[in-house]
Amino acid sequence: MAKADAAGKWRVKLDPMPASAEPRVLTISSPNPKSETQNQKSANVLVGEVWVCSGQSRMAWPLKQAGNSATEAPTANYPKLRMFTVTQKIHIVVRPAREIIEVALFRIRRILAVR
Repeated sequence: MAKADAAGKWRVKLDPMPASAEPRVLTISSPNPKSETQNQKSANVLVGEVWVCSGQSRMAWPLKQAGNSATEAPTANYPKLRMFTVTQKIHIVVRPAREIIEVALFRIRRILAVR
């Protein structure tokens, strides 16, 4: 349970969960029926190891805009990978791997090939 301070800021710490490739739903709820966070849900959430690819503006370049997207997109079958975008409002958008950007996809493939 989290409680907002005088400025309206709050933080919650989640207990560790076992890693799982089974998609879950993360639900945020409030006992206050007028709260903006009343039963907000994020679906398709995985629990486990997190690798973050970041960098220059090309990291936001969608795979569909790559010159070789017709070849790469059909083989981008990594259902356990997620891409998130952090906006200035700290709103996280989760997308399947088929929409992941080209640079991150190539880096992920190299890492997985080494393992």
